[in-house]
Amino acid sequence: MKNHIIRVISALIALAILFMIFGFSAQNGASSGSLSRAITLWVMGIVCPDQLDNAATVTFLHHIIRKLAHVTEFALLGASFCMFVSTFRLRKRWRFLIALGGGVLVASSDEIHQLFVRGRGGSATDVLVDTIGIVIGAGLVTLIVLWAENRRKRITKTM
Repeated sequence: MKNHIIRVISALIALAILFMIFGFSAQNGASSGSLSRAITLWVMGIVCPDQLDNAATVTFLHHIIRKLAHVTEFALLGASFCMFVSTFRLRKRWRFLIALGGGVLVASSDEIHQLFVRGRGGSATDVLVDTIGIVIGAGLVTLIVLWAENRRKRITKTM
């Protein structure tokens, strides 16, 4: 029963993240750019307020923040995919690989989707950045699940 609850919750989280990712991708270039620029200026106001009028610094940090957003949203997706897959009886390496494959499929389709949005474009580099996020998220969940399974085995042996 516990496994079923985790399966449903992780599937719902994955769906919510998928809707979020495709929602961001559906924004036209101007909307997407202004949102990430506003976040960049907010972060700069906290971290380096003296650089707010330095256009080169703003442009550089804007690029970094956009890539970090990709990594973060796909790390969350990779983690939720991996949690979902981990609720099935599969070999341990397959859990990670299935989550990775699903995440790369989403990243690729997301970039294809952006080809049809005004002011946006698909990027193989973004698929790579997204894949790094998937590896981070799915990797962390894989490590946590392996730790929990090993801990459970040790506890069972001592009883």
